[in-house]
Amino acid sequence: MKPSFSGPVLASVFLLTLVAELLVLTSWAGKPGLALSPIIWLLLGILNAWTGSVLISRYSAGVQGYHSRMASLDSYKTFVALLAFGIGVFYAGSMLHKVYQEIPQFSNMSDIIPGKREFIRRFLHGETVYVPVQFDSYALQPTFLPFRWLPFVIADLWQFDYRWMTYAGFTAGVGFWVFSGTTVHAKSSYWEIIVKALFPFVALGGFINDEKLNFALAVELLILGYHLILARFVFHKNAWVVGFSLVLCLLSRYSIFLWLLAPAYWLILEKRYVFLAKIFGITIAGIFLFYYLPFCRHDGGQHFLDASKYYVDACYGCWHTDSWLPPGSVPNTMSKGSGFQYLIYQFGPADLAARYKLNMNLGLITCAASIVVTCFLLRRQIKSQNNPVAIQGLLLASLKVYMIFFIGFIMCPFNYLFIVPFFMSMPLLFSISFKSAFKDQKRPV
Repeated sequence: MKPSFSGPVLASVFLLTLVAELLVLTSWAGKPGLALSPIIWLLLGILNAWTGSVLISRYSAGVQGYHSRMASLDSYKTFVALLAFGIGVFYAGSMLHKVYQEIPQFSNMSDIIPGKREFIRRFLHGETVYVPVQFDSYALQPTFLPFRWLPFVIADLWQFDYRWMTYAGFTAGVGFWVFSGTTVHAKSSYWEIIVKALFPFVALGGFINDEKLNFALAVELLILGYHLILARFVFHKNAWVVGFSLVLCLLSRYSIFLWLLAPAYWLILEKRYVFLAKIFGITIAGIFLFYYLPFCRHDGGQHFLDASKYYVDACYGCWHTDSWLPPGSVPNTMSKGSGFQYLIYQFGPADLAARYKLNMNLGLITCAASIVVTCFLLRRQIKSQNNPVAIQGLLLASLKVYMIFFIGFIMCPFNYLFIVPFFMSMPLLFSISFKSAFKDQKRPV
């Protein structure tokens, strides 16, 4: 007989692992040791994903089939959600405002935002966008896909700090979940709504406090917002909504490309071939219209391949000891215990290039393995119960685990990248009815 944990136990474990993962990535980063920290992070993330999946299958609310509608705008609970959401936006926004005042958006500390500024200048002047950007001592290959810089056109035209567009993307991603039927529904308590609406911004505040420089120089919040939007609408009944959500992610960073095999397999198992074909067609059309047609005609997309090679080669530099550190020191990007690169760097083959290649291979293998396991569990679930809500929980949990492996083995482990796998717990958080879980009131299957 399989052991079955009660709702209060599962809910407590989920919340504890969520907070612990946040601490391991911020104030406790590297404290257990550079070798042990990533293992703890991995175990916390997987346990959080597993408990979240089980909780959704037993205690979710506000989901009809696979789809959750937006919350009604004329209820007291929606007003409470809006108030808490506004407080959260102001809290994290105030922290970012201080960072943006201290650190200018355009500086020689990073080429991320200055590179995007040049892309925008070329775009607005009708020039070819995807050619190298020349800086003082090097040429930056055009590695930024369209939706990593196109939103900043608004900031450029209206003359405000580009970085507020990244926060707007994050806020939109969280907002789609806060005001969904999974958060504001008949079974949700006011306290639960308040905590859910506030927690993403409190967690973001923890990351900002720990990594001010990264939030001043990078745009990962925008990419995170796209991932939250995808997680919210990947189960939508409208193929256009799903397709556009996919295009947002694929044309910002193609990290989810392999994970898409899992939801595609789910649709195949359910024999929704026409719907899958529509999504595929819309996604290809979106990539053609937003990327290939306006930006690839000058070279047929060759810059994409060149930029990918440039990225791989450039990241190899992160595996060398920085010139300002003593010989034999751990590279700066691995000194905080984020990701699995330190383990490979320290215990891998003697040749540094071989270690770097091993890291890339392990990243591919673990991501692929997570997809294989997900597909196996999907098949078993559909054959046994075919419970739509349980399948939704499984796919959301698989996205969390997949991103842990993808970012965990990414070639250059900048700390700001790890906000994405952490915040993939938010769709799980918002999809669980904690009031039902702590009362152990399972929903009817």
